[in-house]
Amino acid sequence: MFLLQHLLLILMLPLSSSIDTLTPDQPLRDGELLLSKESRFALGFFSPQNSTLRYVGVWYNTIPEQNLVWVLNRDHLLICDPNLVLGLCSTRRLVIRLL
Repeated sequence: MFLLQHLLLILMLPLSSSIDTLTPDQPLRDGELLLSKESRFALGFFSPQNSTLRYVGVWYNTIPEQNLVWVLNRDHLLICDPNLVLGLCSTRRLVIRLL
């Protein structure tokens, strides 16, 4: 089972694209990643194992297992919706919203 989980994770990685900057005009869409300068960390949407709920978090990008470092919406669960984005509002605050 452990090997199967890693294989599935590796197969899913190429499906996500990455950006390097969040701006009010360019939000982070579900399925995209915001990578740190040297790609050591990734920020994006994720679901814990056996869950359909979505979170926004930061994890080590260079480790095969998703080791979370920080979770934005730990107390405010999100439904899985393809229109979900993480962006900056005009006051430069992070917001999770639907397009």
